[in-house]
Order: sequence, then structure tokens, then C-alpha cells
Amino acid sequence: MSEIKKETFQVFAAVELETLLQRALESRCLLMDWQGADRKVLEIATQDLTNWLKYYWNLVGEESNLLAAQKIENVLGTKEFDEGVNVFAGMWANRWRVRVKLVFNQKAKPKTESKPYVRWITSEQKRDLIEAITFELIKRGEICGTDVLACEILHKAEIQLGEKHDVFALLNVALRLTREVTSQIGAIIFLNVNKAYYNQSGNTP
Repeated sequence: MSEIKKETFQVFAAVELETLLQRALESRCLLMDWQGADRKVLEIATQDLTNWLKYYWNLVGEESNLLAAQKIENVLGTKEFDEGVNVFAGMWANRWRVRVKLVFNQKAKPKTESKPYVRWITSEQKRDLIEAITFELIKRGEICGTDVLACEILHKAEIQLGEKHDVFALLNVALRLTREVTSQIGAIIFLNVNKAYYNQSGNTP
């Protein structure tokens, strides 16, 4: 399969999965404008669902997204898969309310100075590390904002590791940080949103 066909195939699967997930979420988040102001939330949820499926299907590595797209196409429309997405939607909506806090029109805080570091890992290593962190998050029940959390955890792990260029040590630090994050109570993801939108529409996740 050519790279263009692979990409087209994956996009098609993502669109179909997003549509199915939106229908499942609509009954749980009645005021959300999924194709308007809350479009980004739906994109996050769809990526979370994809990661969740890859975890339970044990799909890893470079071809994991393509393999997931193929499996999704094979099971789309089946009662079992629809029920699985519906179950995920319920878990995700509950986790969103617990783990995400909306911050209205808040100015970005000045960044505190930290020791500079040079990103030495390759793109392939980064992909594998993000995948490992994401799977650890899901294993520990964190199914909301998995990509956002995984990238932030890897960034912090790189800073903590400093100048030691050891991918296995980096993985160990990242997984330790992942366990620390999942043990926290309350919100761990903070989204800056436009207060005017919510005042006018009454929307809430």
C-alpha cells in the first residue's frame, strides 16, 4: 500500500470513528457544540478513543495507526463495536469532568527558568516513548487527554534526565512521572477557553 493510500485510509477510519463517538457523546454532554466551539474537544476524544483501541488491541510501533485503521474498518457497524464505543464515551465523559478544568481568559504565566536541554532522541524514539507513556496512562485508568499528558510527561522527563543520553533511563523517568500524575486527585489538564462563548451559550462539557 502506497503512503498516500495509507494516509487516506487512516483519515477515512478517523472520520468514521469520530462520527460514531460524537453520537455516543451527544447523549452525555447535551450542551456541547461538537462541530462548533467544542470541535477541539471532539478531536481530543477521538484521539483518546484511538489510543484506547490500540492499547486493547495491543497495536504498537510504526504501523500501529494503519493497523488500527484496518481493524476499525473491519468492525465498524457491528453491534459489539458500537457498544464498546458507547462504553468508552461514558467513561471518557466522566473522566473529562474530573480531570479537566476550564480556565477562562487567563493570561499565560511567565515561564520559570529551567536548565536548558537539547532534544537528542530521534523521531522514532519519541514515537515509541509517547506510545509507552500513553499505554501506561490507559493502564492506570487515564483515558482523557492521553496525547496531551504523554507529551508533557516526556518533556518533563527529558528535563529531569538532563545531559544523560540514555533512552532506557528516559523511559524509566517518564514512567515514574506517569505514575505520579495518575496518583494525583482532581484536575490534571487545564484548558484556556473563551469565557464569552460559555456565557452566551451555556455550554459546558
